[in-house]
Amino acid sequence: MDQPAAVLPLQTPKDVSIEDIEQELNKIWSSKGESVAARAATFTLVVYESLDDALLLPSPTVEAIASQNPCRVIDLRAKREGAAEDAIEAQVAAYCPVTREQRSSLVCCEYITLKAPEAALVRACSTVASL
Repeated sequence: MDQPAAVLPLQTPKDVSIEDIEQELNKIWSSKGESVAARAATFTLVVYESLDDALLLPSPTVEAIASQNPCRVIDLRAKREGAAEDAIEAQVAAYCPVTREQRSSLVCCEYITLKAPEAALVRACSTVASL
């Protein structure tokens, strides 16, 4: 079985407002330049999971998929407690899988994490669709 690729954080998770997600992702890429890392997404992977406070990085399953297929990951993390009107927390990040056959530039994936009580995540449907 192939060894999973090591993952290099191009941008560690950064708190942003929901309205600024695309703008912050664009800032990541414009600050790094295409000579360092290439922005690539062959598809968008939407993941829904319960929030585990110890889990700060993408889950191992998501990491395995993203390391083999450049994509945009939208990770919906449901908090155990809260109300529908609670705020939705957003983070953006970019990670680059590094393999032995690595070329001079990295091909990286975008990660968008939305955290809120399950009832509040329903409000994020149009945001997820637009991303």
